[in-house]
Formats: sequence, structure tokens, C-alpha cells
Amino acid sequence: MEHSQSFKQTLENMIGLLEAENRHLKALNLDELPKIAEEKIRYASAIDEFLLTADNDASPFAAQARRIKALSAENQKLLSAVKSGVTSAKVRIQNLMSGAQSVGTYTATGGKLNAHDGSVTKQSLA
Repeated sequence: MEHSQSFKQTLENMIGLLEAENRHLKALNLDELPKIAEEKIRYASAIDEFLLTADNDASPFAAQARRIKALSAENQKLLSAVKSGVTSAKVRIQNLMSGAQSVGTYTATGGKLNAHDGSVTKQSLA
């Protein structure tokens, strides 16, 4: 019973950690993510250890497992969005630093036009 209580606490700690990670991602407070990643690895190892022991029954903890799965999926989406945003910002900064000046505009059909000299003519629209 005591082992199950310890496992339940580990699951609750993982949930709290994933919720904190979610808040940090939404606030773009990326400095905390490496520390959170280390703690997630530690909790995941403890969860694995419990689950790999033959006589342990994890079925009473299904609700916590679903919450961990949902939070992990949401955080993965946020992490992907943050990565994409950082990559876009990096490219934009590199373009600004290199002096590239392009104006983006779209055709009537939705195709993208780039005018590198800052002007768009009827000819480039045709």
C-alpha cells in the first residue's frame, strides 16, 4: 500500500511539473525548461520502475495517467509552436541584419509575390 501511495505522489508530482512547464511555455519563460526536463526524466524513471515491477497494479491510477498524457501532448504542441516561432524570428533577424529588404504581397489567387527592391509592378502581378 505504501508503495502505491508513493507512486500516486510521483504521478501527482509529474502532473504538477507538466502544469508548470505549460505555464512557462505559454509565458515564453524558456529559461526554466532545462530544469523541468531533468525533473521529468527523474519522474519518468520512477514511473517506469513502478510499472515494470510485475506485482504492481497501475489501474487505480488511470485518471492520473490520462492527465499526464493530455498535458504531455499539449506541451509538445506548445513546444513545437515556440520552436517554430524562434526559428521564424531568427530568420527574420538574419534577413534584417543582412540588409535584405523584401516586400511580400499576394496575387488574387493567393500566390505569394516577393519584390526585393520594395516595388511591385503590374507586370510582376500578371
